[in-house]
Amino acid sequence: MQVLLDLQVPDGTTPRQLLAMPEAIAVLPPGAASGATFGVFGRRIDPDRSLRDRDRLELYRPLLADPKESRRVRAQGFRKGPLNR
Repeated sequence: MQVLLDLQVPDGTTPRQLLAMPEAIAVLPPGAASGATFGVFGRRIDPDRSLRDRDRLELYRPLLADPKESRRVRAQGFRKGPLNR
């Protein structure tokens, strides 16, 4: 799920503080930030870091499956061949 918000926040606002604002609470599903990692423009940041002007805050949810393991399982299926599955 992707939610885009254009917010103006006071200087020194942290990601944790931003997610506690009513504007964010209104659009995010309950518990969306629990266990999430924060980033700005694709780089992981500390949740207590102050946001800067024009930062694009991103929430990264925990992965449901390990991508390396998923690929390994798919590759094993291909190695067996279509007739040997």
